[in-house]
Amino acid sequence: MACLTVNSSPWVLSRRGFRQALPEADQAPLRELRRQYLDERIQAHQMIPWGEEFEASRARASRLQKQLWASMVAITRADPDKDVLLLPPVRLMAEVAAKRTLAVRTHITSPTFFFMLGLSVVGAMLVGLTTARGEGRNWPYRLRFALVISSAIHVVVDLEYPRTGIVSTEDADSLLLELRESMR
Repeated sequence: MACLTVNSSPWVLSRRGFRQALPEADQAPLRELRRQYLDERIQAHQMIPWGEEFEASRARASRLQKQLWASMVAITRADPDKDVLLLPPVRLMAEVAAKRTLAVRTHITSPTFFFMLGLSVVGAMLVGLTTARGEGRNWPYRLRFALVISSAIHVVVDLEYPRTGIVSTEDADSLLLELRESMR
């Protein structure tokens, strides 16, 4: 059995490995299926701010992944020695997609968010009461406090919805885009 290399992405066999492991007749359709799948995953992650479009694109990618899995299983039934080479990358592809989808769908709960807002209001009230007893108003102190609290809330919300705020995760998509470019 020939030694196969795996590309930097966990689910894509190198071109040489792909050609060695797959029968000649199956290479072109599976290569196109991989490209379509990757295009759908890229499109899905670009549609994250729009929930329905993300889910539709994710569902299309899931169907393509199932087709790819079925094709690989059919090939490994014909040649069982290739199951170690062909099935793990496709399984990893599904796992990575599931983890990314879970990360998109998981956010802090509403009670946690409201608790955080409540804490900031109580903190502001306590600072206001404490500084009201002093002589004169310490505006720089009050402004710094307001800036720190609002910045903390903004960062938490921004990290929860990274594609719509200042903190951007578009670099994470660059790996998918680079992988897609290498498939041309």
